[in-house]
Amino acid sequence: MRLGPPPRPTRVVDLLNPTAVLLPAANVIMQLASPAVGYGVLESPVDSGNVYKHPLKRARTTGTYLAAATLGTDADRALIRDEVDRVHALVRSTKSSPVSYNAFDPRLQLWVAACLYRYYIDQHEFLYGPLDDDSADAVYQDAKITVSAMENTHLRFIQPGNPSYARDRSYGLRFQTPSGSVVFTGDSGPSQSLTKLAKGADILVTEVIDVRGTISFATASSPTFLPRALPTSVELR
Repeated sequence: MRLGPPPRPTRVVDLLNPTAVLLPAANVIMQLASPAVGYGVLESPVDSGNVYKHPLKRARTTGTYLAAATLGTDADRALIRDEVDRVHALVRSTKSSPVSYNAFDPRLQLWVAACLYRYYIDQHEFLYGPLDDDSADAVYQDAKITVSAMENTHLRFIQPGNPSYARDRSYGLRFQTPSGSVVFTGDSGPSQSLTKLAKGADILVTEVIDVRGTISFATASSPTFLPRALPTSVELR
């Protein structure tokens, strides 16, 4: 593990630095933000790997997994994968579980993998700041992650010539990995481009808004809001 910044990161492992020991808790919280992952961890019958009962052992196991994934040989990865699969076979929801989950669900595995990838990026940015574009592209490719972006419709009312036209943008993003794909719509309204971007995605993370509540709040602040903001074709049912 180096103590100074890499001259030009090109692989995920190049991002390792001493902050690796400081960031796991934040990354675990990110992973648990998915209800299915959170309940899978909470209800897991595998006591030997229970993070609440054996936190140090769980940290060691996760560290071994990440070391094999980034530094190990194909044989190392196969060994770790077989052991993880053996444990994951026991982790699945029951009739009393608040949400349905299965540790072999590719969507949940994709979410955890995306969080772990962010763990490596955070290490570098914590000490050295954002990756430059060339390094970010190289690391993405090393992790077999590609990112596609499209401008969504949230700020479509800002036209060329407006001072904020070149500054204010809202984007939808698609992260593609060997395990699957995740699409973030961003703050958007109906958009054919966004529909195309999200086609076939394994996970869709989208904005949700309480239209009636938002309109009530806005009209209370400005009685003329509704006729200004909504086209005549909008009808609330």
